[in-house]
Amino acid sequence: MRFLVDFTDETIDTLNQLSAERQVSRASIIRDAVDLYLAQQPHPGPIDGFGLWKSGEDGVAYRNRMRRSW
Repeated sequence: MRFLVDFTDETIDTLNQLSAERQVSRASIIRDAVDLYLAQQPHPGPIDGFGLWKSGEDGVAYRNRMRRSW
């Protein structure tokens, strides 16, 4: 997937230098930088979609019990 990102002239110059030194594309350097950044960010745990029924009660049973209370 492609993204449009604006960089300062100084950043472009630095990317060009790194690209020439490492003999890789600027895109490759940017991908590596984004991957590294994302790897360092805290990630929330998986969403527990069944949290309401941790007691073991079935969802349908819960619904029926709630409706009986009306």
